[in-house]
Amino acid sequence: MARKVKRARALPWLASVGAVLLGLSGCSLLGGDGGGGGGGEDPGKDGGGGAGSVEPITSRATNVWEMPGGRAEISLHRVDDEHMIARMKVVNEEDTRIHMGSHLAEGFGESEDYPWDYFSGVAWLDPGGRKLHRPYYVDDEGQCLCSPSSGSVLDEGEEWEGYAVLAAPPADVEALTVVTHVALPFVDVPVEDGAPEGLDYTPPSEEPDAEPETVELESVLESDQETVIEDSEATDFNLSTDVLFEVEESELTSEADELLDTTAADIEELGPTQVRIEGHADSSGNDEINDPLSQDRAEAVRDALEERIGGDIEYETEGFGSREPIASNETEDGRERNRRVTISVPKGTPVEDGSKEDGAGGGASPDEDGAADQGEGTPAAEAAVSGPADDDEDAPEVDVALTGLQAVTPNTALLTYELHNPNDDDASVDLYMSSEDWMEFRYHATHAVALESPGGGRAARPLRVDVPDDREDPYCFCSSAAGINLGSTILPPGGTAEYYAMLPITAKAAVTDVTVGTMGTMEGVAITR
Repeated sequence: MARKVKRARALPWLASVGAVLLGLSGCSLLGGDGGGGGGGEDPGKDGGGGAGSVEPITSRATNVWEMPGGRAEISLHRVDDEHMIARMKVVNEEDTRIHMGSHLAEGFGESEDYPWDYFSGVAWLDPGGRKLHRPYYVDDEGQCLCSPSSGSVLDEGEEWEGYAVLAAPPADVEALTVVTHVALPFVDVPVEDGAPEGLDYTPPSEEPDAEPETVELESVLESDQETVIEDSEATDFNLSTDVLFEVEESELTSEADELLDTTAADIEELGPTQVRIEGHADSSGNDEINDPLSQDRAEAVRDALEERIGGDIEYETEGFGSREPIASNETEDGRERNRRVTISVPKGTPVEDGSKEDGAGGGASPDEDGAADQGEGTPAAEAAVSGPADDDEDAPEVDVALTGLQAVTPNTALLTYELHNPNDDDASVDLYMSSEDWMEFRYHATHAVALESPGGGRAARPLRVDVPDDREDPYCFCSSAAGINLGSTILPPGGTAEYYAMLPITAKAAVTDVTVGTMGTMEGVAITR
């Protein structure tokens, strides 16, 4: 079966993205805390909200909606500079029957590209926070260097054990965050030296056509005045022209000063040598007006930045009129987003290249005594709220309790939380961003969570997984609610389930507000680092 995926090339800014969000010093977003598992007790769950040390999380309860009663354990084994082995064991601990099969396959990808009879659904998060490293694949065969999983059924007390071959991390990386699709992410998993004893596997040296697969992650930070989008090529500051200019004018307003001051400081932190500025309009009006107006507005922003930013920077400007919308022009919200000036800062700047030291670690950063550093806010394990399951006026109330908010890289936080249905009937919880069609995800998932600056400002949405296929819409780096996970957010009476989301944070963030769907916002939650 021919694979449609394209291999993502290695880029020189690997592990450098921490500088980008560090540069966004205007928002005091996010933080992180140790977390629990997918529906059961896990090591470190109770300690996730305390100020003590954060233990590695190498064991998780499996997701209750797909593999109830199971427990997954993960280990990593560096064989040489090129590859390592991820080994996972799943045990059925209860009087149930667990069907493995497709649950072990890659969940961030289409079934025709990732056949559902292999343990392909495992990846490690790059210490820079914006790449996922997946198994070695044999081109055009749709098969990874990994264990088969078809026909795996576990009764009580039985276990399954499998492996996958992945690219090895840099030599100085001693622990990693590991993502699968059967449980919440594993945190600070130690990278052991040497192949697992007794394991019979095919190393990449014996499959010369096999290559490890890498996918890019995109972050979105937004406010009423701007949307900051970061991907593998650039950081784009999309500034609202409703703030910068009067209607059909290209002279900057007095309200633009504060926004431009903040943006200029953000850009200066990145130390670029090139900056591209684009003017964009919505579909109202006509090209004879929009094209020259968007060009003039781009030049006005360029002049303002030149006054505010030092250094030798080459600026390029272009007006696109209404030709490159980022949202639908059929709605007022979409047209408002399309009226923008985009300032694009390419990756690979000197400041970013110098940030590898900050991004080389694993998860939480211990202090001198070995304890994880936690912000001054409410411990995540103490943060809870109750509210309607959706925006319908007759919706039942459900309970939300955070189980963790932990910085797993300097610029990435793992949020884990439980939903509980205290009602006598099923509760279907709406966690879909259906109204945010401008940044629509590929499938249903637990999209509708956000980390927000205390007191207002920028809000962070879940990271977007840009898989290397021929479709543009990304996956959500969060718990799935589609396909084999359909119904994962339908809670039976008295039922509880646990979910996760990976979100962007600033490198120095200590406290954040956390919003989960329509249930409500938990203010001032501490981040564990």
